[in-house]
Parts: sequence; C-alpha cells; structure tokens
Amino acid sequence: MPKPLLSTRSWFFALRHIYVALTHLVLWTRTNARERMPSEGPVLILANHVSFLDPPQVGSFVGRNVHFMTSEQLFRVPVLGFLVEKVGAFPKKKFVKDRDSMVHLNQLYEAGEVVALFPEGSRSWDGRQLPILSGIARLIKRLDARVMFVRLQTAHLQHPRWARWPRRVPSVMEADSPRSFPPEMSHEEILEVIRERLSIDWRREAPRGSFGMRMAEGLPQYVWACPSCFAVDGLQVSSRDRNRVGCKECGQAWRVDVHARMNPADGGEPLLIPDAHDAVKDHFGTPPALDRERYRETGEALWSVGARIHQFDKGRKADSQVVAEGRLVLTDEALIMEGTPWRLPLADLQVVSMVIGGALQLRARGTLYRVEPGASTPSSLWAHFLGHRIGQKTA
Repeated sequence: MPKPLLSTRSWFFALRHIYVALTHLVLWTRTNARERMPSEGPVLILANHVSFLDPPQVGSFVGRNVHFMTSEQLFRVPVLGFLVEKVGAFPKKKFVKDRDSMVHLNQLYEAGEVVALFPEGSRSWDGRQLPILSGIARLIKRLDARVMFVRLQTAHLQHPRWARWPRRVPSVMEADSPRSFPPEMSHEEILEVIRERLSIDWRREAPRGSFGMRMAEGLPQYVWACPSCFAVDGLQVSSRDRNRVGCKECGQAWRVDVHARMNPADGGEPLLIPDAHDAVKDHFGTPPALDRERYRETGEALWSVGARIHQFDKGRKADSQVVAEGRLVLTDEALIMEGTPWRLPLADLQVVSMVIGGALQLRARGTLYRVEPGASTPSSLWAHFLGHRIGQKTA
C-alpha cells in the first residue's frame, strides 16, 4: 500500500500556495481546472508536456493533492529531488518497464488519489506533440480509469525546452471534465483520443503582456546549424545582446522574440523557431548526413573529435565510467569510437534521448550510455542523426 499521505499533503499544499502566489504575480494563470476536478475519488490526469514548469502548473491549480509520475533523473538533482519527493511524486525509469512505479501508481489510484502522467514521456522542444506512449492506453483499460485531460496552451512559450531562461508569458491551462472509456474501445482508439485532446496550437502567439530577456540563449543547441547557410554549429548568441543570434560563417543575424520567432536583422520575414529547426533538418537529407559526398565515399554520416562515452551500471549516475574517448563516427550500421574496441551496432540501439542538462543518452539492450560528442557538434545534432536511423523522433 502507499505510504501515509499526511506529510506529502502538508508539503504539497504549502508549496502549492507559494507557487500560486508567485504565478498570480508573474504569470497571470488562467484555468478552469479547479472547477472540472471532482472533489473526491480517483482521477488520472493526462497532460501535454512542454516545459519543466508543467508539474507545478498542473498540481497547483486542480484543487487536490496530485501525485506525479516523474523521471527518476529529477530525484538525483540537489534540492529539486528533495522537493519532488516531499510533494508525493514517485520515480519512473524512462523508456523501460518499471514494475515498481506501476505498482505504486495502481495503489495510489485504488486509494482514491489523483495521479498525473505526461503521456509523451518527454518534454516537447517547441510545443509540437511527441508520440504518445502506447502503454498509456493499456494503463487506462487496466485501471478502468477516470481520465481528465489538461492542455498547457502557452507553457511552450514560457520556457522552451531549449531555452536557458524562462519568459514572462501569461499561463493558459485548459482542462476537460473527467471521462471514462467504454470497455469495447481498442487501445488505438484510446490513443487517438489522447492525441486529439492533448494537442495545442503551437504556432499561437504569446498573449499580451508577455516579455523576456536573454531569449536567444540555448537556441544553438536546438537549431544546430544556421538556417540561412546551414553551417553546423554556426549560430552564436551575441555577447552584447542576449536576445540576438548570428551566424559566424555567413554573417546573417536574427533577434529572438517572446513568440518563438527569429526576426532577421535586415528586416526580412520572421521565421518561427520550429520552422528554422525543420529547415535545418531537411537540408541534411534522408538519411541525414553532414557531408553528402563524404557519406557516399566513406559511409561516415557524422563525426566529431574529442568525444567521450560514459557507461552506467544499472543506470545509476554514481556508477558511470568512461569507456571510450577520441574521434566518434556514425555510419548506417554503427556508432564507432575510432582507435578503440568500442562499437555500438545501431541494431542494438533502442532509445535516443536528451536528458537534463542537454546530455545525449543512449540505451542499447539494457546498457545505458551518455555521449559527450565534443565541442564541434551539438548533442541535439547527434540525437537527430541517430534517432532517424532507428526510426525514433528525438525525445
């Protein structure tokens, strides 16, 4: 059975009042979640995931104590790990079956609690929906769950995943009344409802009263090549104006605004940051290759010097060790560290993900690796090239 909830309730409501006070002053949160939440009985909240602020946003405004299934990585972050545990969150190992977390979820739900999940399994980079994890439909049917959908409509503009700093963007959070799914509905039909009910207009502009500072910081990690000349790692944030980013190769410059747009310094047409990202991806083709001619001649799709591979023992950070260093090369068959025995066949690669701090994490047949690709090629570029080759959208 779940642990006694008295202490977690106390922490939850204390922190909720603090968060609500701050967001009323800073974010002007608008939501119908409290009036849609039943006063008692179990509820499974499903929400889109676009910002690290999503859990406190949802938890603070539904009116009841909420238990979040949260990535185990958060529990290892100083201070934050302590707080998420105190408010009743529980860890889930990402991209693998975690029986302990599912047992705990079932116990909480059967005890009449409110449990919240993010069915995409990871934060979106720009508000666009990531694939819904198929296990969510099985969970709903197993629990015969009463489901409440919550859509965070502006959170992707408050703190984009790639951004280093949040913006002051009024928060708009919409909630549906709880619903159940009839037993005859198939898993795919349930998944389709989830996709539809959690989709948002990611192209919408920020509401009036929005503003931000240092809004270009972090952008070169997401738009990993210049959208004008396509020089890899070409974008640099201006040291004089942290809302401005320019290309060190072609000299083109843009000013980033709170609406997630890149506004050309020469007065040209603004470019939405997600569209800039897509233009860069499209330029490097299918399958993506850094240099198409070199790829045809040598099979090298991507490479970097000064790379480092860490291997984890059972996924615990304290037990990691460096297993290879040097020039890292990606081909269509494998990820190879030249001059060393280390070689990871792509047929063994199961998951490619970007984790807290922007590190590239790989899971291959039960083994977990962290890749530091070196200074010349961002982790997000490697995530795209690798993810494409295993048929996965970058998480």
